[in-house]
Amino acid sequence: MTGQDLDPNHRVYDAEPVGHGLTFIEPANDGALGMTITTPSVLPLRAREWAGILKLVQAGKEPPLEEILSRDARAAHRRYATRRAIIDAATALEISLGRYVRDRSDHLPDKQRNRINDRTALGTWVSIAEESGLPLAVPVDRLRELSHLRNDAAHHGSAPSHWDAAQAVQVMIDFLGAHGRFRRTGQREPDGGEWVLVDSGSSNDNSGDTKADPAAT
Repeated sequence: MTGQDLDPNHRVYDAEPVGHGLTFIEPANDGALGMTITTPSVLPLRAREWAGILKLVQAGKEPPLEEILSRDARAAHRRYATRRAIIDAATALEISLGRYVRDRSDHLPDKQRNRINDRTALGTWVSIAEESGLPLAVPVDRLRELSHLRNDAAHHGSAPSHWDAAQAVQVMIDFLGAHGRFRRTGQREPDGGEWVLVDSGSSNDNSGDTKADPAAT
């Protein structure tokens, strides 16, 4: 009589969820509701910087492994893959810290120098640096905490929080920026979310004295 199809099994339309994964914020009162959203600053690359990048690509050269792992750790953290972020961050730190200590092996106490071998792990590198009194831009406690987070994630099957992963990535960023092959200079975002571009004049030098210009991400 109404012209409607009253069959409860009749599909009228396909329903699609709207705003999947978003959280609705219900104000506590009827007053004004404010929200602050912070986004990273992006600095465009200059022509000479693009030229330097393309030159390296043409030559088939890649960044140091610790910088590739740094990129992967940041990306993993952004997509909430916390275990992957911590493992990649710790591995990048292990490579950079290991190189930093080896480069100063002639100045280490004999006991600490004898601990260095091809199987030296992150926790041991941290201990050697601490016992030898090596100057570090990142406190030893933060390095040791990242080592513990990596061990728990890799060997104990723990599920680190997003906050723990953020702290791990920040430790990696701070250490590579001060002691890595590509040194960071200039202003930085508070969350460490910036990248730097190696100066084209020293881009072929993999020594610890390589400098960098502030660049974009």
